[in-house]
Amino acid sequence: FFTTIFESGWEDSSGTDVTDGGKWDQTSGSPTVVTSPVKDGNYAMQGSLGDQVRKSFGAYDLVHVRVYFLMTSLPTGTDCVDPFWLWNNTRSNYICIIRVMPDRLRLRRFYPSATNIDYLTTWQANTWYCIELKFYRNTNGEYRVWLDGTEVITDTGIILLAYNDQGFIITETDRTRPYDPGFNVEPFKFLLKFCHDLQGA
Repeated sequence: FFTTIFESGWEDSSGTDVTDGGKWDQTSGSPTVVTSPVKDGNYAMQGSLGDQVRKSFGAYDLVHVRVYFLMTSLPTGTDCVDPFWLWNNTRSNYICIIRVMPDRLRLRRFYPSATNIDYLTTWQANTWYCIELKFYRNTNGEYRVWLDGTEVITDTGIILLAYNDQGFIITETDRTRPYDPGFNVEPFKFLLKFCHDLQGA
């Protein structure tokens, strides 16, 4: 059984309100609501370099996130894009980042130590993908990542106790970022549709 913490598909946006009727707490830059392409329903969110939408929520030991996204063209070389971050509001730092790179999907987790865990894959342009994350805060904690329903990253048996507040960010759409964070280019469009964020009940 699950309890929905937050759900947004921009269906309450009336086609213009990027907060989706106030569901998102904050925005920055100039994200927009679009009618094409969409995964389902009538709308999705589209952003450009540095655009953000953010939702804060309280401390939960078990959090599930699902996001749908589409790239009209693909990153190359050292470019990458971060579909979403899980953020610690109290500490103002990352818990983990989901990162799309030219030949892989990466979980970049920061607790209990900074580690990259990769799944090699081939991306297709103009194709909707579903990424799901499970974050479990426990002495036997875990991160799990699914791509289109298949579990592709498993990081378990780790001590995850350093959180008394969490948050969720969809951020930096249309952003490609090599490992030097001072370098930014924008060669492709990135669209997101946030589906739901679930807490085990």
